[in-house]
Amino acid sequence: MHKIQIGVVFDLVFFLQLAGDGISLEDIRDADPTLYSSCKQILKMNPETMDKDILSLTFAYDVEELGSIKIVELCPKGKNIVVNS
Repeated sequence: MHKIQIGVVFDLVFFLQLAGDGISLEDIRDADPTLYSSCKQILKMNPETMDKDILSLTFAYDVEELGSIKIVELCPKGKNIVVNS
């Protein structure tokens, strides 16, 4: 509006999504190091340990919206599906 340039830096994941390309775990490494590290640790776990539901993971996650918690399912009935190996 006032011919002022604003320096905005977008990460690789954003550009991949804009291009309609798939995103791999390696693409997330720079955008969210904690998520990347957690996923890598889970992938290194013994499959038998994962099948015992030791992590209590499902295909859903909680999001806080305006002070209340909302469950977002990653697939149909995802909150009832346990993640296994």
